[in-house]
Amino acid sequence: MTTLEHGCCFHINFKNMRKFPKIITRVLFLGLVCVPVSGFAEKNTNLPQNPNVVSGSANFNKDGNKLTINQNSDKLITNWSSFNIGKENKVEFKQPNITSTALNRVNSNDPTHIYGSLKSNGKIILINPNGVLFKDGARVDVGSIIASTLNLKDKDFINDKYVFEKNGFSGVVNNQGDIKALEGGTIAIIAPQVENKGEIETTNGTVALISGEKVKLSLNGNSLIQYSIERGVLNALIDNKQALKVDDGTIILSAKGVKEVKNAVIKNSGSLRADGITKKGGKIYLSASNGKVLNSGVIAANSQQNQGGSIRVTAENIQIDENSKISTVGKKSGGLIEIGGSWQNSNKEVFQATKTTIAEGTILDASAFDMGDGGEIVVWSDIHNSNSKTTVKGTLKAEGGKIKGNGGRIETSGRALDIDEITISTKSTDGVDGQWLIDPYNITISSGSDTNISGSFSASDNDAVINVGTLETALSSSNVTVTTAGGGFQSGDITVDAAITSSSSNDLTLDADRHIYINQNITRSGSGGLILEPDSNNVYGSGTINLAAGSSISTSTGTTVSPNINLSSSGDVEFTGNGTYSGSISGSGNLNKTGSGTVILSGSNSYTGSTKVDAGTLRVSSTNSVPSNHTLISNGGTYDVNSNVELAGLSGSGGISIQSGTLTLNNSSNQSFSGIISGSGGFTKNGSGSFTLLNNNTHTGTTTISAGELIVKGTLSDNTNVSIASGSTYTLDNDDTVGSLSGAGTIVVPSGMTLTTNATSNSTFSGNLSGDGAL
Repeated sequence: MTTLEHGCCFHINFKNMRKFPKIITRVLFLGLVCVPVSGFAEKNTNLPQNPNVVSGSANFNKDGNKLTINQNSDKLITNWSSFNIGKENKVEFKQPNITSTALNRVNSNDPTHIYGSLKSNGKIILINPNGVLFKDGARVDVGSIIASTLNLKDKDFINDKYVFEKNGFSGVVNNQGDIKALEGGTIAIIAPQVENKGEIETTNGTVALISGEKVKLSLNGNSLIQYSIERGVLNALIDNKQALKVDDGTIILSAKGVKEVKNAVIKNSGSLRADGITKKGGKIYLSASNGKVLNSGVIAANSQQNQGGSIRVTAENIQIDENSKISTVGKKSGGLIEIGGSWQNSNKEVFQATKTTIAEGTILDASAFDMGDGGEIVVWSDIHNSNSKTTVKGTLKAEGGKIKGNGGRIETSGRALDIDEITISTKSTDGVDGQWLIDPYNITISSGSDTNISGSFSASDNDAVINVGTLETALSSSNVTVTTAGGGFQSGDITVDAAITSSSSNDLTLDADRHIYINQNITRSGSGGLILEPDSNNVYGSGTINLAAGSSISTSTGTTVSPNINLSSSGDVEFTGNGTYSGSISGSGNLNKTGSGTVILSGSNSYTGSTKVDAGTLRVSSTNSVPSNHTLISNGGTYDVNSNVELAGLSGSGGISIQSGTLTLNNSSNQSFSGIISGSGGFTKNGSGSFTLLNNNTHTGTTTISAGELIVKGTLSDNTNVSIASGSTYTLDNDDTVGSLSGAGTIVVPSGMTLTTNATSNSTFSGNLSGDGAL
């Protein structure tokens, strides 16, 4: 042991110590390692304190505000009482080579605070279960570094097994400084919660932020080959607010929560860049399989020289927020962007999202910018999961190169799919336009002059004309939007003066700056939709809108559609959006209200199919607005009655609101309804069949039983007056309170049940009381 003028130095070599007797070895070990060395043992938070070498060989040299660790063995394990680096202080590891590794474990109740400089030419592993904080102004320049609050066993480390596992408390790793690794190096931060507000950078290597309770890394020298989160953690979090940059390399953000809780969260509001500088773009992975990914920043794996890279985002719930930009643009060809799944779920190793949302203002770009084909974009949620939904309202581009190249391909798929405001481009300047796939249908964008038929027209001196044949051809391969704008010498109307016929599955949107005139028939005989969006809220014309089963019609809020509608075939036709239909609706199809908006029927309608309400509100404003004795299937949302309405059947679990008038059920067969009837209007049970109310109903109007049997398994409102006509039956299957009872029918109150009245005025019931219950 040699004491230096400006510090101290000592050396331990376990190999040579084998030559000494055990008792001498113990004395040496205690004397050199455990006993404080002059100048080093002071309580000093500016430099690491009290090193205890567990395995390997090293010299420790403190010189003023700098501590130098001269590592003599390929692997070194050192336990420290603290490992802090104050501002203007420096710690440097001088290691035999770039693959040499120093494991530093902190045995303290306090987290590690690094304000100053940490350097090495090899690999550093820093473990402190109470947290590792790289503060603002910290500078880390290493061959590679792994910072973690999970423990790594000495035996595993010595045997090249990098298994990091929670052992008691595990804190946060937070970076606010600058961390850099040498070319080909790895920067891995592993903890239950990982936060980055600084700059993390390497070249041709890997940056990995990993959240879990047990994490396994496979390393080849300084290169991270693969990883696995073998056990998730409660409140798993990765939050990047600044910058991760790995030119020609790989970025990994991976979090795994507790399976039952599904609470892993990955947030990126900063930038993740794995651009290709000398070769094709790098790879970026964001994975929170049983949690959520929230992105409002930049994710880029572009290449100025070659092909764009690849970006994969997987989680149960993926939210790509407004103004996010995700790109794999390449000089020679576009790259790959996978959000929520792979193309048609062809790669079973890619976790499928349940909910994927691409917000308005977001840009996903996998284009080629020079000579080459566009790349591939997938926005997906599990189409076999009934809860899945994919919402895409941003801009997706997979364009061919400007000099030469074909367009790429884009898929937007989900069990429920909302692409109402999407912007798609797979165009090619000198080649073939690409493909837009909406599962489960294949849609090919046509090439040539017809590709721009969905352009936006500014009203001018003469009408802009779109050939109807061109329009129909385009509908066979893509969604088409015809848009007008004001500001010219005309009003920005859209006028349909030639019949449009399409059997495709694609949507036709008419988006006018003022009115829409439908003077000729529009026929959708396939499963495609018709979307009407006049800024004036008026759709006029003498043409008929023919909608086959499987098709749909939607309007913007406040729109009134006056042309007649024909539900031309048996099956469901969806009505969605927020609009009023004042024309006549006829035909044999079913009217199915879907979506969260309100659809109002105000015309005189005669369709013979059922009326369905799956979501939102369907409002009936007059007696003739729905056919007499039609069947109502209310699966969700609200059926809003504002007049006298008669039904032949009623079923489902949705809501019925009787605002005024009376809803009469003329059922001849036994039926039940598990939804809730509310409002102040009346409800009449007619027809010979029985009708069972399964829920707790709140409507305050009169409940009339004119025929058949009304069975109440739930309850009626405490204020509803119940009238039971002679020959009809009111049967309780639950304790209930009503306003009053009248009539000459039969009331059945089973044993153990009680029917109570809240009558405030006289009422007379002259019928039969059956059962052993109480009245």
